[in-house]
Amino acid sequence: MALRPSNRQRNRWAVALLDVGPTDRVLEIGFGPGIAIREAARRATRGRVVGIDHSPEMVRQASRRNAAAMREGRVELHQAAVNGLPSFEPAFDKVLAVNSLGFWPRPVDHLIEIRSLIRRGGIIAIVSQPRCPGATSEHTDRAEREIRHQLQDAGFGDIRPKRLDLNPPVTCVLATEPADPGEIRSQRRPAHARVAPVAPGGLTRQAQQTWETVAPAWERHRDRIFDATMTISDRLVELVDPRPGNTILELTAGTGETGYLAAGQLGADGLLISTDFSDAMVQAAERRAAERGLDNVECRVMDAQAIDLPGESVHGVLSRFGLMLIADPLQALEESRRVLRPGGRLAYAVWGTIDRNPWITLIGAALLQMGHTPGGDPFGPGGLFCLSEPEHNVHLATAAGFADPKVEQISGTMQADSLADYWSFQTSISGPVATLLATLSADEQDAVQAAFHAAAKPYRAGDGYQLPYCAVILHANR
Repeated sequence: MALRPSNRQRNRWAVALLDVGPTDRVLEIGFGPGIAIREAARRATRGRVVGIDHSPEMVRQASRRNAAAMREGRVELHQAAVNGLPSFEPAFDKVLAVNSLGFWPRPVDHLIEIRSLIRRGGIIAIVSQPRCPGATSEHTDRAEREIRHQLQDAGFGDIRPKRLDLNPPVTCVLATEPADPGEIRSQRRPAHARVAPVAPGGLTRQAQQTWETVAPAWERHRDRIFDATMTISDRLVELVDPRPGNTILELTAGTGETGYLAAGQLGADGLLISTDFSDAMVQAAERRAAERGLDNVECRVMDAQAIDLPGESVHGVLSRFGLMLIADPLQALEESRRVLRPGGRLAYAVWGTIDRNPWITLIGAALLQMGHTPGGDPFGPGGLFCLSEPEHNVHLATAAGFADPKVEQISGTMQADSLADYWSFQTSISGPVATLLATLSADEQDAVQAAFHAAAKPYRAGDGYQLPYCAVILHANR
């Protein structure tokens, strides 16, 4: 696979910033094709360079690129994930991660573990170059600030960002394992502190463009999308408890199917306000309401972070798999509380932890295995798994002013007659994945699909496939 010149420049720049010396022990997490490994080994002539990567394909590529240094015993490569780090002795002088932090399931927890592998005074470098289509310096700013917060929360000190002027710009955030273990503990943010989203307007515009693109596929597949997780929609409507004459607001409604379950219980005097920030999605929802003959539905383009309704005007607010995709979910929850009447009910669903959702992570892992990084940070603002931890949702709802919020989890499986059918379906409706695949050649797409097929084999069940999912549901009263 041909490497972009920017990949080489970015990796060599990062190693230079680490100032790798002749006797240094260096660890790279997520080494990809092994460019930075080779550069570090060139500098650490009497040291040792160790790398881990979860992808067997990347291990093969990096092993070929670093074969001579491996024969000399100066480079050691492992197939492993950041949440399954091997034991290493002695401690490392330098640690590097290039465009991989965004895919760590629990970044701060993993950074804390990595600290235990670094000698006192050792240095870590976290590099990020946004790869989403249309990425700008605004996206780099957001990534840099999030990395700085994560390093600070993990206990690192002397945090200092650097920039490389590529398109889009690259950030490298350097930090030090303090010589004094208690040196910076007082600087850490309190647990569950609110971090203001960086440039939410830019993030929202990017998301709007993505979902406008895939809206036609959502409309084509709306029944399949809805039926796959109908138990979750049923539970959300049950928790919101719509009654005749009520007004119910659905946020991030997509094509509207979940809200229409509630509309059926509102009667002629009730009203469902179905909203989404994508105009194409709202138009699809309007067509669906007309098909179903629903006269008590109003479809509107609306941003969940700025709800265009009077205060205390609705009896219930619901959202199905949308709240995690917006820039500032706390603001959306504060807005939801503002428009709810006293005693009004909130219920929303988001995807659970990454390890319990192979229905989508298998495709993401196949892309990574073949060297392609989906745009955006799945655990950062607007990321698919940014609200995956149940406790985080409780703290957000509490911070928004809801009393006694509760969470529950629902598990199930996505059904598929064949992997080819499932691939076609998911890649057409999954915004960032569809966007990335559109930039790949036919041969590259075939290679990613083959990697997905191999990874999905364990999920075969009878004549088809069952790919597990897990959702987190939060509900609370105003």
